[in-house]
Amino acid sequence: MTTSAHLHARIGRATIGDAFRRNAERRPGKPAIVVLDKQGNRCEWTYGALNDRVNQVARWLTEAGARRGDVLAIVAPNCEVYIVLYLAALKLGLATTGVNPAQSVDDVCWQIDHAGARIIAVHGDHPEVRDALAGHPAVRFTWDTADPRADWRLLDVAGLPAGPEPETDVSEDDLALLSYTSGTTSRPKGVRIKHRSYLLSTMPALLLAGYIGPHDRYMFIKPFYTLAGLGSLTSLLMTGATIVLPGSRKPDHVLRAIAAERVTKFAQTPTFFAAMAQHEDFASADLSTVEQLHSYGGVLSRDTLARFIAKAPHVRWASYWGQSELAQLGAIGWFARLEDIPGGDLRWIGRPTSHLDVRVVDEHGTDAEVGELICRSPSLMAGYHRDEERTQRVLTGGWLRTGDVVRIDAEGNLYFLDRLGDVIKTGGMNVSSAEVESVLLESEHVLEAAVVGMPDEYWAEAVTAAVVGKPGTRMDVAALTAHCRERLAGFKRPKRIVVLAELPKDAQGKIRKREVRDLLARQDDESTSTE
Repeated sequence: MTTSAHLHARIGRATIGDAFRRNAERRPGKPAIVVLDKQGNRCEWTYGALNDRVNQVARWLTEAGARRGDVLAIVAPNCEVYIVLYLAALKLGLATTGVNPAQSVDDVCWQIDHAGARIIAVHGDHPEVRDALAGHPAVRFTWDTADPRADWRLLDVAGLPAGPEPETDVSEDDLALLSYTSGTTSRPKGVRIKHRSYLLSTMPALLLAGYIGPHDRYMFIKPFYTLAGLGSLTSLLMTGATIVLPGSRKPDHVLRAIAAERVTKFAQTPTFFAAMAQHEDFASADLSTVEQLHSYGGVLSRDTLARFIAKAPHVRWASYWGQSELAQLGAIGWFARLEDIPGGDLRWIGRPTSHLDVRVVDEHGTDAEVGELICRSPSLMAGYHRDEERTQRVLTGGWLRTGDVVRIDAEGNLYFLDRLGDVIKTGGMNVSSAEVESVLLESEHVLEAAVVGMPDEYWAEAVTAAVVGKPGTRMDVAALTAHCRERLAGFKRPKRIVVLAELPKDAQGKIRKREVRDLLARQDDESTSTE
């Protein structure tokens, strides 16, 4: 395409790369990313400087053979190079798949092959992945962030001029992301997300809801390899916000970074907020600049919320629900006090965002108060990668079957009850594991809880709880059992409570229930039966 033809095409299109470029042109001096490390070193990139580096890397990728429609796989932790590679891929019409570096080498290689990646970037901390891919036909390179100055030399772009914008005819219907989300019993699913999903739906909906904004200094803890990670990064950079990469997820490090960088917002899972509230530095931490805290992926405990509200009563909280298949779009519930939560039910996930239609249906597809949540939106995925059968199962008549069981009230409030696969079928009754977990978390001794159904000859599935105690407390299983007896119907009470030192979690802090089941299955007679 000639330059003039390319410019004409750019005028009439809307892509994520274009949105980022416009921010760089309009606010070249505004900080785009701030990178911190564990030693307290700090590096700042403005939108203008970041865009120049992105164009350099885009030129390098083109010279390395990258072409529109290719897939770039990145195996790395959160870092500035990751961001630059991702933005360069967007400008060239490449789809990015983020790969969890903590997976086994076999799982890493499986995802790269399933995605059909033609360019593979591997962080230097993962030589085992590099070695496993030694014979792979894709273009491969490794970089090392131990010396930030070495990153770009290893990418061989230091001598390249910033140059003009890449001359690639990217379309809003091109894939931007190929995000892999864990399945319940099989390999992860590759969710295909187009540029238009963020441009026409997700980012505008989050802006309208006040969930993100151009003034934000956003503490970024979510791993990039998830859609919550790269997706949130996408919306924030399209909005023109400043992203702070703290360099560590440890509560004390994050608390110091919040004060030093005057952070306004960040999002994390309930387990992270619980650990932060319990940390010895929490009482003295400066949270004065924080405007909002966003929780997702589980139920916050009353104790955690009470500690944060007492510490920072000015903060507005958001309870968020979303799915990769909706390009993150979902429901948001705002509150500042416990009294703001409808019915005091902490399973509340708010109401649908502006660009999302929802229904709650029973097993026959009839509208119901309690049932599966189904959704439709311009953010809807383009299907599962190389899995048409599974795509057809979850996309019916333009609606996405989310697999989440919810309750909807007369005002349109949604309450998350469970994943369909996690609903416990015990003695002919259905039990929401989230409801039982909420009751367990009310105990002054419980920090974390996971409730699952375990095989049982009498009950079919026995309600079984794994709990972690708060630091400095002694778990009293008998007292916890009595607490459940007061708050839950007989068929909902845990038949067994097991105290653990920790619960298995993913990199976001979400509890892995499959691993909890496996762990409980291995427990011997030392476990405690409650009934």
